[in-house]
Amino acid sequence: MPYYPDIEWSIQVCSILGSSPATNFTKMQVFRFLLTTCLLLGMPFLTFWNFLKKGATLLEFVEVMSNFTTFTHSLVKTTVMFFNRKKIKKLFDITKDEFWPLPDYEKTARYTRIGRNFFFGLSFGFSACAVAKLYIYGESKAGLYRPDWCPQQLFFALVDMMYIYMTLGINACDITFRTILILIIAQFKMLNEEVLTMFDPKKDVKLSRKDFKKRFKRCVDHYSLMLDFSKGVCEAFDKAFIVMIGASMLSTCASLYIIMGHKNMQQIVERLFHIGIVFYAVGYCYANLGQELSNEVEDVTQSVYLSHWETLVLDHESRDFLLFFTRSQRKYALSAAGFIQFDLDLDMFMVLIKSAISYCMCVVYSAVVLQQISQRCRFSDFC
Repeated sequence: MPYYPDIEWSIQVCSILGSSPATNFTKMQVFRFLLTTCLLLGMPFLTFWNFLKKGATLLEFVEVMSNFTTFTHSLVKTTVMFFNRKKIKKLFDITKDEFWPLPDYEKTARYTRIGRNFFFGLSFGFSACAVAKLYIYGESKAGLYRPDWCPQQLFFALVDMMYIYMTLGINACDITFRTILILIIAQFKMLNEEVLTMFDPKKDVKLSRKDFKKRFKRCVDHYSLMLDFSKGVCEAFDKAFIVMIGASMLSTCASLYIIMGHKNMQQIVERLFHIGIVFYAVGYCYANLGQELSNEVEDVTQSVYLSHWETLVLDHESRDFLLFFTRSQRKYALSAAGFIQFDLDLDMFMVLIKSAISYCMCVVYSAVVLQQISQRCRFSDFC
């Protein structure tokens, strides 16, 4: 049985970047990964070198901050996929070998494919806007340093490759994580339905001990498998979670700062589009699905309670059923651990928005204070 279609797509994209979990450790894979690393480091390096050569104001630095945040974001996600290949390959194999078959496989695959293509197109749209600005206004407007010995067309082609690899790196990790979450949610939905219909009160035939033990063991084993699988997902992607939140917060804060300081409608629309893409990516691939998964896991307790087990379960098996009922009452959430810990849910999404606005106001206030201090210093010098 092949992998889920979106997982197959992620593997193909990762093979271009050199971080494919399905590929053995080869020299070609290492070469591709090193090439990807150099391209993703090239954009921050050229931006930083341009600042050293020409200098920049705070506003000019903020305008090109996406050269640091997006490419660092993509580099970390690609690195996570590369060094956690075995863990991710194990997760892929579990989805293929141990997950329950989806009842509406074709419908689910078509739904996820449409969402994947839309997200991929939106990401490339963001990169295309950045590349178009480079071709229209030149490398100086984009905040990039071009050596004198490098022809302009060659430089533009190199920047095009950087943006392509940046987009592929982010999409490979995000689509992989989104697909895994969708599959886990579908498994918990089937588990809830199985538990809820284990004791059908409309049937006059009482459940035999053998059938009960078989169905009950199947549900408990699958519940334990899903919890262990979710833990493995957090261990494989926790670093990507943290960097995703940090990069999203910084880029959103920078865009809000530019919107507040600019009267140019083109700049405002461009930054609103940037903020929309960031919020859509975080909400679509992480927060919304994480919240839905938490709700499905918590619904296991409700499914057990509403299954009429208290009247239909055999007396000598009621203890095991009560233990399962008690265990399912634990709070569940996908968490990223490290020097900072947070849950992937809608609350985290709201915290991201509030934090970006707060940091933006702090930067604006600090800039105003520094400007007033500098003006007073110049006035005192004049006097």
